[in-house]
Amino acid sequence: MINLTSIRIMIPLGYSPQKWSEAPRLSMRTAIRDSTHALLHRLHLSLFRHVPIEDLASLANLKALSLADCTLCEKDTNRTSGGKDLRDAHLEFLELRRTKEDSFESHIITPLLARGEQGRFLLPLAHLKSFDTEVHSIASFESLIHLMEQHRVTGLEHLGINICMTMHNFADIPGGDCSLWLDRILLPQEKTLKSLKIETSIYSIYQDPLSGLCKTLGRFASDNPMEKIVILATVQVDGFCAVGEEWHELTRVLTNGNWSHMKEVELGLVVQTFYRPRNAHNELIRSLEELPATYLKPLCSQSFAFEFMVTNQYF
Repeated sequence: MINLTSIRIMIPLGYSPQKWSEAPRLSMRTAIRDSTHALLHRLHLSLFRHVPIEDLASLANLKALSLADCTLCEKDTNRTSGGKDLRDAHLEFLELRRTKEDSFESHIITPLLARGEQGRFLLPLAHLKSFDTEVHSIASFESLIHLMEQHRVTGLEHLGINICMTMHNFADIPGGDCSLWLDRILLPQEKTLKSLKIETSIYSIYQDPLSGLCKTLGRFASDNPMEKIVILATVQVDGFCAVGEEWHELTRVLTNGNWSHMKEVELGLVVQTFYRPRNAHNELIRSLEELPATYLKPLCSQSFAFEFMVTNQYF
């Protein structure tokens, strides 16, 4: 018997996603379904479709699950469980990456809400300590909040959210202010959250460059345990970014005295270039690079480390 503690199964780049039920029988899929692998703690899957929650739930000691460009389903319709009781896998680390807007709710969120015959979640998330995920729209924000509320996820120590919205979806949110949803995700975690990573996209000078994050951070209690905040904002290929007072909001909220445990704040700005005229692009880069000397200057003299970087991304 082979006792594995970690398995990574990835479809090579350039290949099409594969249905989980069609994976070769004598592959790692068999190992995952084999209940004798009780020591399996970490599982990473990439480019698989319709991975049954039942298969994941059967791994009693699974602590870390990473899914990249995968979809889930409640059960494998091609087989029966034979009446076998599923053992609870109490996940502590969950990563959902490269999800798709049109399948996020139906093939990610809904299967994660599946319950067994006794009414318990097949894959309980209440013990999560680290959660990295994405949102594509208002609808996916709402789905994510519903998932966290149903599973009573209130003890996260790390949370990463990639707000990977298109310009069209951002247009549905006045000023690109996502604080209404960020409040409902972040504030229930404020007593335990030590690390926060937010990624977002910028399309217009009329958009909040940090997507309402500063408003939400401003509502954190003074005794919060936050130690590290990482923010990565990407100015899209044909977009522009505000370079004025909007950035002072980050300074204001991080110097309000509520962050006694803070050790590090990282702010990275990526400026994509393709359609933008060269002169306008160079001016945007120069204005952003000057922020630490203007609106972000107080952050350079705090008790925590402040790292700032502007990067060109050419197409």
